Amino acid sequence: MKKLLMTFIITTTFSSFFSFVFAQTFSGGFVSLVICSDQTVKSFGSWRLGNGTKDVSKVPVKVPGISNTIAVASSYGGEQLVLLSDGTVMTFMGDKTSLSPTKVGDKEVLSPIKVSSLTDVKAVARGIHSVVLKKDGTVWCWGYNKDGELGRGNNKDSYIPEQVSGLTDVIAISAESYATLALKSDGTVWSWGRGKEGQLGNGKNKTSNVPVQVLGLTDVVAIAGGSPNGIAIKKDGTVWIWGWGADGRLGDGKTKNVNTPIQITSLTDIVAAASGNTHSLFLKKDGTVWACGNNAKGQLGDGTTENRGIPVQVKGLTGIIAISCGYDHSMALKNDGTLWGFGNNQWGQIGIGDTKFSETPVKILDLGNKKNDSNTASEKSFCVPIVLKNTSTGIGSVSTSYLCYYFDVPTTTMSKEEIKEAAIKYLGTMIPMADYTIQEVFFFENNCNECKSKINAKYTLSSSQVNRLKL
Repeated sequence: MKKLLMTFIITTTFSSFFSFVFAQTFSGGFVSLVICSDQTVKSFGSWRLGNGTKDVSKVPVKVPGISNTIAVASSYGGEQLVLLSDGTVMTFMGDKTSLSPTKVGDKEVLSPIKVSSLTDVKAVARGIHSVVLKKDGTVWCWGYNKDGELGRGNNKDSYIPEQVSGLTDVIAISAESYATLALKSDGTVWSWGRGKEGQLGNGKNKTSNVPVQVLGLTDVVAIAGGSPNGIAIKKDGTVWIWGWGADGRLGDGKTKNVNTPIQITSLTDIVAAASGNTHSLFLKKDGTVWACGNNAKGQLGDGTTENRGIPVQVKGLTGIIAISCGYDHSMALKNDGTLWGFGNNQWGQIGIGDTKFSETPVKILDLGNKKNDSNTASEKSFCVPIVLKNTSTGIGSVSTSYLCYYFDVPTTTMSKEEIKEAAIKYLGTMIPMADYTIQEVFFFENNCNECKSKINAKYTLSSSQVNRLKL
């Protein structure tokens, strides 16, 4: 019996979820957070580690008191957010300079505590402020609001999560340093906050404290916010970008700001994007990663420190299923569960045990991915990307993301019908594969030999996501 790694390419409105380890390092961050295969969280980098100290760690350390994690959001200033599977949010490092709902006087929150006022949350994001998306499609924000980052029609800071005015049916969120992006179920993109560099994408260079529509965008399936720019991926795999153009980060070969979306014509078949303070990353369907923008610390991963105005391929990365950007460092997750980092490492934010920056990707240490002892060296695993169509809804198209599952199959030439007989488990809920039509199947070897049961999925679809599956 072959041990197979089954990777569904599925539509999802969450920030990417994966089994093994997923790293999210949002713009502005000198600290990195990762979700491990057991749904605990590890951190590394500067002193917002959540382990009760203000230490700097050059290798991943466990954040205590957290389990059943499905998403994280990190930024340089203020608090870090952790989303749990029950829809609640935990936070840490809300200090005397931050506007956290957990702040008590001038005390610093060095270890995770729950944000008691939040329930039914399905996505989190961080800029200079905090953003959460609830299961009902509403968006809630708190924190700094000088440029209207909270979307409440005023510029008053808030310690308490408040609903963004007039915004419903949201399926994805992303935060820039001083602005916020939201993707609605109709494929349109909305933004609010600082707009002086054109990052709101509405044709103006002005701030807005209420949501405004990003011009000219339809059929969008994924969004990413940087500092200060926005990125949208359409269902056809094209990439559209706007905002600050310094150092070539818009990928158009120029360095001028733009206040309406432009296409990065050199990129096709894109399934995910990430943006930091100085650069942008793009993940292609074939598992390669491309980068543009500032490269002073090697954050583009092309083996140089030259800025790139046109996206270049990151060296040595294949089989990538997730990407993320920090302030000026980058991360990529491979389909074998290994996490790779490159760029600035002054505070140990790459997690490789030293503070030297790297111009090419290096494997991160000690992420707790243990192989199953029952597997032998002769057993091979295969990655099986599958495109699924929800036969019960069939409502248009959204982008694909990768989710990994393990199960036993007799051969590498198993039929679509054999795959279709499986079921996906999400937090104790079984979702039958019979609800979907398999559109594409292909195999390639990888080095993962973990297999404990017919299906042992760490992260898959919630019931609300199932209702939005599209092809």
